[in-house]
Amino acid sequence: MSRMIKCKVCNEDMAANAKTCPKCGAKNKKPIYKKWWVWAIVAVVIIGAFAGGGEEPVKTGEKKTEAQYAVKDIINTEKFEIVVTDVKTSKKVGGAYFNTEPSEGGIFVVLEWEYKNISDSPVAAFSCPSARLVDKNGTKYDADLDATASYATEIKLDRKVLSDLNPGIKVKDAQVFEISEEAYNAGGFSVKIVADKEIEVKIN
Repeated sequence: MSRMIKCKVCNEDMAANAKTCPKCGAKNKKPIYKKWWVWAIVAVVIIGAFAGGGEEPVKTGEKKTEAQYAVKDIINTEKFEIVVTDVKTSKKVGGAYFNTEPSEGGIFVVLEWEYKNISDSPVAAFSCPSARLVDKNGTKYDADLDATASYATEIKLDRKVLSDLNPGIKVKDAQVFEISEEAYNAGGFSVKIVADKEIEVKIN
């Protein structure tokens, strides 16, 4: 006997393998975790997290982090033009069927940013910029993988997964961080971007 589920539209019982609801005719969509593009997004986020972990050691007398920038500032390094286009908070990210909410006492900080290869050579995917949230005590926060994947269903991203970023190409990226709402409202947070140099963008 086929497993029974509830129709997401009218709540009527229906077979799990039915293409449409027998009562209202709504399509029986596959669970979001069975869609290939969801796993592709998760893979991108995981790869980005590992890629950002290998920071180069600082030479004696060399300034580690550049002076603070603000949201929407155009920041140029030798290889990239980087802009943090928006930083906002949210209690829920994602669409109707694939969404995520923060834990009790938490809030999502959504970072949208873009970067362009301004060098004359391709940049490998693992050498593209990565971003983390940093509080006033220097604690670094990693992106929430579930929330970032959920948010990616809301907007159109064109970040590279495994291919090189060729000269002159700009990509849009986004990451979602789960932060204590009380701590975030106290201020002092910034975005730390690691590229061919480290950049700090003040956000609150």
